[in-house]
Amino acid sequence: MNDIDDYMEVDVNLDQIPDMDSYERLEEALNFYQQPQIMIKIQGFSPFINNPQCFDDQRFSQELFDNTKEILETVSRASIIHTISNGFQQIADFISIKSVSQYTILFLDTLIKTINNAEKFGFTDDLCLSILAIITTIERFLQVLFLKPEVAYTQYEYYMNIGVQFYPLIFTLVKLFGEFSQELQNAISCTTEPSRHANLLIQLFIVCNDWLLQASNYPFTSSALIYKLMETPEISQEIVFSLTQDHPLSHCIVSIFSNLAFADWSEDFTLKIIKISSQSLISNVLKSEKLAEKIMNILWNFNLIETHIDLTISCAAMLGFSGFYENYELVTKMILHISNASQNVELSSVLAVCYDLFLSNIESFEENDLGVKIAVHLQDLNIRTRVIYRVLGSKFLCKFLTEKIAKRVYNYAAQSVIQLFKTNDLSLNNTFLSVVVNLKMSYKSILKNISLSDEARRIFAIKLNKGVEQCDLLMLSLIGEIGEGEIREGELLEETTQRLGLSGIYGFK
Repeated sequence: MNDIDDYMEVDVNLDQIPDMDSYERLEEALNFYQQPQIMIKIQGFSPFINNPQCFDDQRFSQELFDNTKEILETVSRASIIHTISNGFQQIADFISIKSVSQYTILFLDTLIKTINNAEKFGFTDDLCLSILAIITTIERFLQVLFLKPEVAYTQYEYYMNIGVQFYPLIFTLVKLFGEFSQELQNAISCTTEPSRHANLLIQLFIVCNDWLLQASNYPFTSSALIYKLMETPEISQEIVFSLTQDHPLSHCIVSIFSNLAFADWSEDFTLKIIKISSQSLISNVLKSEKLAEKIMNILWNFNLIETHIDLTISCAAMLGFSGFYENYELVTKMILHISNASQNVELSSVLAVCYDLFLSNIESFEENDLGVKIAVHLQDLNIRTRVIYRVLGSKFLCKFLTEKIAKRVYNYAAQSVIQLFKTNDLSLNNTFLSVVVNLKMSYKSILKNISLSDEARRIFAIKLNKGVEQCDLLMLSLIGEIGEGEIREGELLEETTQRLGLSGIYGFK
């Protein structure tokens, strides 16, 4: 096969065609140059686009599609390298603005086949620009569905049929992105609007993903598309395998396929997704024990526990701690990771749920000595964070603490409660209040004489006087630090202490 430089280039400039009835000239030119060694450059659709009839004459609209399709199919059949310059952008604008129809599918499908056919001759910059032009068309096609929901609502079967056919085209493009990402980036850098095209690669799949999500608002639900994808799992796997961890589309693509049947995921496929975008799997882990078990096994087998610690914590939260009982240092690392991550205000709600489940499971270790080992290890590390004190203050673990540690944990928890009350933020008070209660239950003789400041007493008295329904009942566990004389409603004190099971301790009557 000859190199690309050996090919002769022939311009087929549609701007030189004087009227709409001159397609015969173009067809003759294509037939004449229908040889493998010819590169045809098609450009100049402006006469058609600038002609007002394009937007009014349905006959011409169909003729334009039919002839354009014929041009491209001729090029494809002849195995000729096909490059499209500025004129294609105009035709892309036309077919997406004028009509969302079956012609759009046929037109783009032919273009993509042409591009696939041209790969054997070399992936040129012009070819990359052609792909970008196709992406623009696809994006605008999807936007039609967004911008005109009333149309989609009344003709949903029509648009649904088009949409289902549209996704294979996107899959083909994604494969091209994965195989020729560097060439595409080079082409992008050479364009007059590099930032726009670079963002377009990402925005296209954000739009696709949004389409799946937002479709639930209309009669045609996203489930139809998802089921279509599930019928051909090899398509989804092919796409994912073509991506890399630093690929700008990776997270969007993985999120699109996160609704596929987990049972169909092979170990290699799951491993690839873990490496590409483990964050996208965390929410799914909480939905499926089967997936959590599969992922956990892969994390163990491929030594990915610590490199994907958020995902590991999520699986452990879902499955319990089988396999962790002899590895208290690893569990401690997870707790420390949670402690550090909890300082991040941008922590996702899904991760927060995983962390909470994880810590709740830690607190329930009453049938083995893992909890004791963790507590001792945390004491040795001497780290002060809210999560650490929550673990240390659990009902089970606190009885293994030394008196010195118990006093330190208690004081820190009590002062933290005070700060929360000052800001009227009661959403976090359970953590520290439960520490205080658990420690008092285990260290009654040691902690009963620890007194809070006068300021703390005043704050608690004010909170209690507002009524039980306005504050967490656990708050009343601190009543032991407040004299009965400071609480005007003595009956409330007695009733609450009985309800909490605190009667007879902390000096309560």
